[in-house]
Amino acid sequence: MFSNQKILVTNDDGINSLGLKLLVEKLTYYTKEILVVAPNKQMSATSHKLTLHEGINLHKEPDIVQGIKTYSITGTPVDCVNIAVCILNFLPNMIFSGVNDGYNIGTDILYSGTIAAASEAVKYQALGIAFSCDAHTLKGMQYFDEVIKYITDKKLFLDAKVLNVNLPELSMGIKITHQGENPLKNKYTKKLDGLYYINSTSIEDISTFDENSDVYNVKMGYISITPLTNDKTDIEIYKKWQERNI
Repeated sequence: MFSNQKILVTNDDGINSLGLKLLVEKLTYYTKEILVVAPNKQMSATSHKLTLHEGINLHKEPDIVQGIKTYSITGTPVDCVNIAVCILNFLPNMIFSGVNDGYNIGTDILYSGTIAAASEAVKYQALGIAFSCDAHTLKGMQYFDEVIKYITDKKLFLDAKVLNVNLPELSMGIKITHQGENPLKNKYTKKLDGLYYINSTSIEDISTFDENSDVYNVKMGYISITPLTNDKTDIEIYKKWQERNI
């Protein structure tokens, strides 16, 4: 799976993220053909945002891991992918995004810059893989090699375009899942600077979760691997309307 592969690594937590460094360290056991391009600051929840009306600064950073060229940019995770290809002339076969500080499951996927960067791989005919752990811990990365072996042995890379992997601290096993629902309750608080700040909390009732979903399985302690697509078409309704000749 990794032989002769060019791997781009990025994230949405920024160039100084511990998760980014750990992901690169893990990948160097498989290949040295790695380039790192990450935002120069926190860019969580930027989704698939492109920088359109501002210039982007590209800065060469010290190697994140010895021998691995590393850059930061004043842009989004999706910008990182495009800068790597268009400016640094690095056309990857695979894009790894993460390790995100917090799960990207259910509704989170809509907002995630981590997922968006992995999804940008589709444009370049590459495989995108996003990795996320529970908030404030990277213990789930102890299962990284197990997940890579699973993806390789099951040949998931032959069918999938984007894989969303979520790693609990202690794994009960690996499950193939679909995107579930993880509804959020938003609250805005006005602070001393006069601005409003969002505070989102998950509305959890695990008894109502689909047992094949990423949300349910991660909550139950399983590693979740979800195949994603950039096509937002509601296929069921599309087929229904086609049958009705609408």
